[in-house]
Amino acid sequence: ALKKTVLCEPVGVLGTDSLDTPDHVLALTRALNDEDLLIRYFAARSLGYVGPAAQMAMPALIESLHHEDRNVRWAAVHALGSIVTSPDQLAFAALIRALE
Repeated sequence: ALKKTVLCEPVGVLGTDSLDTPDHVLALTRALNDEDLLIRYFAARSLGYVGPAAQMAMPALIESLHHEDRNVRWAAVHALGSIVTSPDQLAFAALIRALE
């Protein structure tokens, strides 16, 4: 797990030039289900850095809004805020439910 954490943490620092490809977004989306909470957290943060190009990750991020760890939830909220470019009713409804 430590090796994965060391590899995942810098993703947010490196920028998004190489992260906005479908393969990278898919890998980060899969990482949202990793058993390691830090991997989940940094995957969500990284998807937020990718922005609108990470739209395919929205269902997994919406699911992460209900994660037991508040840091994972926080990262998912911020990622969704960076990804949504128009009023997406599904994303906004999920965010409102998460805040209740």
